[in-house]
Amino acid sequence: MSKYQNFIFKDYDFNIQTKTLRLYYGYDGLIEFCESYKFDFDFSTYDDVELDKALQSLFFMAGVSYYKAYLATNIVIDKGNINKASAEFLSKTYQRGLGEFFYINNLDPNHVINFPFNDFETPISEPSTKSGMLVGVGGGKDSLVSIEVLRKNGHNITTWSLGHRSQLEPLVDKIGLNHLWVDRQWDRTLLEHNSGDAFNGHVPISAILSCVGTVVSVLSSKQQAIVSNENSANEADLIFKGLEIFQLQQGH
Repeated sequence: MSKYQNFIFKDYDFNIQTKTLRLYYGYDGLIEFCESYKFDFDFSTYDDVELDKALQSLFFMAGVSYYKAYLATNIVIDKGNINKASAEFLSKTYQRGLGEFFYINNLDPNHVINFPFNDFETPISEPSTKSGMLVGVGGGKDSLVSIEVLRKNGHNITTWSLGHRSQLEPLVDKIGLNHLWVDRQWDRTLLEHNSGDAFNGHVPISAILSCVGTVVSVLSSKQQAIVSNENSANEADLIFKGLEIFQLQQGH
């Protein structure tokens, strides 16, 4: 049983002047975390409603890095709206995406995670005028294959990446397309908790990256956001207490 009752999605704030998004989380008013993203590129004209939807998706998905620390009994939403379908999606993604985390910590992988939902009317976005494809670059061959296949077929492509700028710059220069840089700063106080009594382990980093890519696609007015995975990513590595466990990339 968790030592904390509530994991709280406290707030999210996007500052257009500094191009910085900050996400705030907490436990029972006793612990607070803040994660930030810097979108270091020129923004296109975007729809505010559509952007807010994308920011909320990232807010809720990125919270898994802090939720896993203590696995609080309840999830509380102080800011943001989640309908029933989204709540079910987040609950399943957290539970299945933390499979390896449950395995290495010898926890029950069938641990129930329930996102609350509220009834609200989804705001209507403006008609889309977006075009082009946004392709994530992680430094591996998967994204390079996608880029070259799409380029060969004459598609309008823009690339983007999260972090590792100095390592990726030579590759990005070689690709030779317009590239959008994003930097993420996860809350380093999480390390202090990990050295104490907090759980640690892998998170569904690909789901977080997908949400970041959605924000980038809105800010850059791209119609499609594309990520690449090899077929073997669909194969489970082991069965743990009746649940398929997939090897995930290391991430907070």
